[in-house]
Amino acid sequence: MKKKCEIVQDLLPLYVEDLTSEESNHFIEEHLHSCDHCKNYLRNLQSELTVDDSLDVYPENNEQKLMKSIQRRINRIRFTSTIIGFSAGIFVSLLFFNATLVFMMLGVLLVLYLIKIRGTASFENRIVNTLIFVLCFISLVISLKVFWNIAIYVDDYGTSPTGIYGGEFWLYMAWLRLALLAVITLLSGVKLFSK
Repeated sequence: MKKKCEIVQDLLPLYVEDLTSEESNHFIEEHLHSCDHCKNYLRNLQSELTVDDSLDVYPENNEQKLMKSIQRRINRIRFTSTIIGFSAGIFVSLLFFNATLVFMMLGVLLVLYLIKIRGTASFENRIVNTLIFVLCFISLVISLKVFWNIAIYVDDYGTSPTGIYGGEFWLYMAWLRLALLAVITLLSGVKLFSK
């Protein structure tokens, strides 16, 4: 009898999925009438299958969630690479070109971006977020340029940065201003490009 139970229990997953032949079905059903252990095994197997089936009730939602997370990751990578490339381009341009030309190019890029997002539902919010980001970014670039020029002046004339800034406290405040501008620019950029 035990051997028969083992055979039936091996066949039951196929039986539940309706993949067994008529002869096997007849053999399994005949055995199930006489064996309570195998009946319980069948009930447990059927309940496990219904739980597994209930997990895949909305497979589209799982795919949509996956696609949204992939899109968010792509947007983060795109944002990071854009900011790094844009920052490097601005800083190199400021070293070799006139600041007015650089900011004009920045303005043209801003206008192109606003034209691109014009049809979106949250256009007004995007404009405000874009302006905040651009103003923060311009402030950061100007502060870095001033800091760079002071560093060149200190190097050329052999003075100390603390003397130029009026003491150590004000030098630390200049570093803090740069750090805060960088953080605000980063946060406003993340908010702008994450939607």
